[in-house]
Amino acid sequence: MSAPGRKVVLDTSAVVRLYIPDGPLPEKLIDSISSAEQGNLDLIAPELLSAEFYQVILKKERAQFIKKSEAELIIESFCTLPIIYISHSGILPLALELSRKFNVAIYDALFLSLAHNMKADLVSADEEMLEIGKKVLLAK
Repeated sequence: MSAPGRKVVLDTSAVVRLYIPDGPLPEKLIDSISSAEQGNLDLIAPELLSAEFYQVILKKERAQFIKKSEAELIIESFCTLPIIYISHSGILPLALELSRKFNVAIYDALFLSLAHNMKADLVSADEEMLEIGKKVLLAK
């Protein structure tokens, strides 16, 4: 279900913090999820989010930071988040441009590109991404 108007892009670092407390929760993360669950905004992300998230959880499991059973519960919970996944095809050209301009990985630039194209706020645990996001979103 799509909410009218307000959109928030979640990046992988923000979502990981919900389950792996290796730093503070990003500002607006919990409020954004709650608002999305109530139908008051859309949580959006590039399709890449799920693959990156699974990879981080698998890496934590392999490093024995979490048990396999914990990893499975985390993934199960992640799959219930009300995230709308957006195909990369429409955002790759701008992602390439942003990657070059700000010297970030194309993976990160996909989130920035999506935020720009959808005129959405960006929620991230990565301070550098947030700073670049402010510059990108000024152009929306």
